[in-house]
Amino acid sequence: MTYLTVIEIDSQILKIVHAQVGSKNLIIEKVLTASIAGLTSQEIALFINKQLNHNNIKVDKLIALISRRDVTLRALNLPSTDKKELKQMLSFEAIKQIPFPQEDIVFDYRVMEVNQAGYSQVLLTIAHKNVINRILDILNKASLKPDILTLSTEGLYLWSKDVLNQEIKTKKAVLIMDIDANRVEMEILSGPKILLSRVSSFGETSLASSNPEHQDYIERLLVEIKRSVDVYNKEQKNKLPIEKLIITGSENAARVIGDLSKDRLGLDATFIESAASFSLGKNALIKAEPSESASMASTLGAVFAIEAGSVNMLPLELKEKQKFIQQSRKAVILSVLVISALAMLMAGIGIKFYKNRILLNSIEASVKKISPITEAIKSKFHKLEMIQKHEENSKKPLTFLYELHKVIPKNILLNYLSLNKKGRIILQGTTPAMSDVFKFVNSLEKSKKLKNVETRYVSKRRLKDRETVDFQITCELSI
Repeated sequence: MTYLTVIEIDSQILKIVHAQVGSKNLIIEKVLTASIAGLTSQEIALFINKQLNHNNIKVDKLIALISRRDVTLRALNLPSTDKKELKQMLSFEAIKQIPFPQEDIVFDYRVMEVNQAGYSQVLLTIAHKNVINRILDILNKASLKPDILTLSTEGLYLWSKDVLNQEIKTKKAVLIMDIDANRVEMEILSGPKILLSRVSSFGETSLASSNPEHQDYIERLLVEIKRSVDVYNKEQKNKLPIEKLIITGSENAARVIGDLSKDRLGLDATFIESAASFSLGKNALIKAEPSESASMASTLGAVFAIEAGSVNMLPLELKEKQKFIQQSRKAVILSVLVISALAMLMAGIGIKFYKNRILLNSIEASVKKISPITEAIKSKFHKLEMIQKHEENSKKPLTFLYELHKVIPKNILLNYLSLNKKGRIILQGTTPAMSDVFKFVNSLEKSKKLKNVETRYVSKRRLKDRETVDFQITCELSI
């Protein structure tokens, strides 16, 4: 039995979903929403711990959720199916899509579909590091470490996949609208693909009849829906018309929008309650303000995020750390299995049971010592590497030039190169075709003496009667 916990931290609302996952079913044990407007990171962390403890929520696997409003999202069609090539192409796209330096952004992607022509339809997600760091800082203060950090858009897609199973299977185009307390998120789906995603800056609180300006906000939302549909139809050239409008979240706002959508937009609307297709445990719903206006659709759908391989916005260093921990766990499990097998073999040839017990206890104690010993060895190895790098520092320029001479293609013309004391290298040059830059980058990455190869920019310009491509590549010596 596995326990999954989803925590969504918005600027104003905290949402928690706790689920018990068995081999054949999934039961939602707890659903909680609460206002965190005006609270500091430390206060939010303390509030999370209080709610987890008060409601006996045991966190086994943790899925953190980012609001769609805090990320840039693009659905792209790229001419490759190779993971390495896709990552290179998307690193260029990520820099173009957001006005921040590459070191200040985090991006990830999910391949939604691969067609017969060898093109990949990709969902690219980009966020500023400050957005990611805020969520991780709150969770860290609460002594929580997420296994995945995905976004509400992925949660809403997975909710739709669970609720609209038949429509997803038949690849019908469906417009999903999730009316939350302070946002309205819209997705147009077809099968496994998110074809369009948009989000408003207002939600149920503004649309409610208690707001004197609610009629203006309803009109603004109808304009946003129509604009989304028009953009979608233009991109699809009306080849895949939207067949359904599904509204979830606030039922009161959904009723008003649903009544107007047929006349104003030509779409029949259907309201589906957020938890309609989920099995809820006894006393699962926890009343906390503003529970009436907050939608739980994306938070509920996110319970499937790990299994579905959703976009993961954790920084690269945390992903690598998680990978190392998982590998270590597998190694320990394998060790225990081998030890168990040896113990059984020894028992089979006549060793008494109590001796086996003593031996197993001794071996288990040894296994527990593996981690600190490994860390000590790793530390010493790191020091030796530093000494070796220091000794070879004087050889770096010659080594670099020799290595560059081996890998540089004939049609690459370098007009600037530099190498600093730390082994940081900058290469600038020109070439007739953009594909030559990718080949050069691949050659540099294959070199055992170079590492951290990054393409800073690639741009075309016309030179008299022909085009030329300018580029800048950075890397480091690995010796």
